[in-house]
Amino acid sequence: SLSGTVRFVGGTQFASGVWLGLELDEGCGRGNGSMLGVPYFKCGDGQGLFLQAPRIVAEAAAAPTVSLAPESEVTSEEVERLRRKLGEQEGDVAKFKSACEEKRAQNAKLAAALEAAQKQVERLQDELVAEEARRRELEGQLTEAAQRERGLEKNLEDAKTTVAEARAEAQAASKDNG
Repeated sequence: SLSGTVRFVGGTQFASGVWLGLELDEGCGRGNGSMLGVPYFKCGDGQGLFLQAPRIVAEAAAAPTVSLAPESEVTSEEVERLRRKLGEQEGDVAKFKSACEEKRAQNAKLAAALEAAQKQVERLQDELVAEEARRRELEGQLTEAAQRERGLEKNLEDAKTTVAEARAEAQAASKDNG
């Protein structure tokens, strides 16, 4: 027969449902009151055992030799209090799950907005690169136009000089002929 002390009653992170954590008097358990790194109660290594509440009731009915130490007796009032507390905790869990779903929905919206913003940034960067290339092209054309302008100004000055020289020669020739 097994005997021990109930050290934990409630929900766990490792499985759904109501679980009992037992500290066995003899070291024939499976752990130390922790499961998957989460402590639920403290006991020596090999003295802890978790049983799902419906299972322990079925096992107790099938094997009446399973007994608990007298200090672990639970009154019907205590069971009812624990059921109420469990109901409250299940309500809290439901609220938490609902809040998590809302956060997931918000995160999905934010992720979509972020993706859209990233695409817009990429589009604007592409536009910027194209505009910078266009600016460099226009600067090159402006430089060429300025060079052509300087060349035309030089040609104009040369032409003016040639015209002035031709007039001077024409005037000198008309004085010589006249």
